[in-house]
Amino acid sequence: MSNPFDIVDSEVSNYLKHIFDEGGWKVGKEKIDANYFQVDTATIKLGWGMYNGDYNYVWQDDLHKPIPKPNEDYKNAFSAWLYPKFISDTQNFDLGRAVVWQSFTWGEYEGFRKMCSMFYEQAQLTENLDKLPIVKYTGSEQQKIGKGTSRIPEFELVGFKDRAEGFVLPSFALEDGNSSDPTLTESSSSASVEPSAIEGGIIDDEIPF
Repeated sequence: MSNPFDIVDSEVSNYLKHIFDEGGWKVGKEKIDANYFQVDTATIKLGWGMYNGDYNYVWQDDLHKPIPKPNEDYKNAFSAWLYPKFISDTQNFDLGRAVVWQSFTWGEYEGFRKMCSMFYEQAQLTENLDKLPIVKYTGSEQQKIGKGTSRIPEFELVGFKDRAEGFVLPSFALEDGNSSDPTLTESSSSASVEPSAIEGGIIDDEIPF
């Protein structure tokens, strides 16, 4: 049972959002400085989402098995837990907690899809099976969609590292009990997978995370 004397801050949010009008990121209502993210690939979900006064999501059981759109109000959706950091020449600090990036806006979905595509094949390599990908946020691109506009966050793959010490998921994120990594294929456990260098030639010790 939880400690009844602990004070829980109900204002603390775990929800990450890409800022539409200017780029950058916020968690809840708080704008944050973050340019690097470690991605928990075991928490990646794809499916459908919509808002009708409440947020509603329907998730696929398998990333490779799309499900029918529940109705025309739903849009392509995604979800994953990330660990944000801000790193520059003189600074290296983190938010201090894991955040969930979950959305069905067109721009965020496109950015997430392209980000995952960058590390998907590398995640299959034997040397990366127990590590998590790290991506760098490089900015965003605004695109006209129909009569409106959307903003796509852009990333580059930095490499793979062991899970950051502070990258701990809250208890509610573990309720589904799914510990398998949906980005891994059956061939991922095979020793015959040929290793290759991380894009850009960055070696493990040089990854700033």
